[in-house]
Amino acid sequence: MWAYHQRDNLKDLDALEEPTSGRRLDVGGFVLGDPFEELLRNISEDYLRAAWDRVLGVLEQNQVFATDLSWGWMHPGETGFPGEGKLPDYSSAPSDYIGWTSCSLSEMWRSDEDRLLDEALNFGKPRLRCTTTWRSLKWRIAPDDFPLALRLIEAICVDEISDWHADILLERVVNPSELWRKFAGAIRDDNQRSLELLLRRAEREYTLSASVF
Repeated sequence: MWAYHQRDNLKDLDALEEPTSGRRLDVGGFVLGDPFEELLRNISEDYLRAAWDRVLGVLEQNQVFATDLSWGWMHPGETGFPGEGKLPDYSSAPSDYIGWTSCSLSEMWRSDEDRLLDEALNFGKPRLRCTTTWRSLKWRIAPDDFPLALRLIEAICVDEISDWHADILLERVVNPSELWRKFAGAIRDDNQRSLELLLRRAEREYTLSASVF
């Protein structure tokens, strides 16, 4: 699936990708829900472990069983959250809809189970969301293989170059407050001094795992 600029570096992830039927792979699951800025400040193996523990707790509490949960990604253009619909383009981020997915949970929406689980996960830290979609990608990466999951998150976040275009990042955002969007403003304005200052801030404020983005 990877864009040309990543293909040679991600062959090991390619080998773990589950087959799809054309573009279709129906799944339900649990995706990272913190804003991208917050994710960049916190993402690490410990962060993912805490998120997975929350998922396990909610599954146990609601007696939901899924033996095929693994790391996956739901297509933002075809996915929304229960009762909310799709995210508007201007509020989207490269990390949207990455998490743990299951083919056996793909029809949760029929019984409103996705909404109930979403309500249980939407509050608390790390924030998580529950939803379903017909279009997704899925990898044979164990739910608790956090080092490999970090590589997958990095790969997904940087795969679509257009997601990082300054005009897209700053659409309807006049004065960006998030550090990652400020980078886009500096690039758009060709402000080298601002870029250098922002890079120093990012080195201080973002986690080591986020630095690869």
